[in-house]
Amino acid sequence: SRSRLPYKAVKASEILQRMKASANPLARPNVVTYNAVLNAAEHTDTSDKVATEEALKVACLTFDEIRSSTVRPNHVTYGTFLGVLANLMPIDS
Repeated sequence: SRSRLPYKAVKASEILQRMKASANPLARPNVVTYNAVLNAAEHTDTSDKVATEEALKVACLTFDEIRSSTVRPNHVTYGTFLGVLANLMPIDS
């Protein structure tokens, strides 16, 4: 997710939601899918405040979602989420 596209975390989250809604059981999201969304958020360009806020929101919702789903988070999930917080949380928070 080192793409320079703005709002890539939002786009990745939209794909995740489409996968969850799919009738095809082979298209269901797994831990790699959730980690990819978190990774897209982690590598958001922080010079755009609105995109940064959206990416942080997407990451928090995605993290909550995986923790409450049948998909088990792994060490990559937790490490990437920590990276999100380190990169996107406002310094004064």
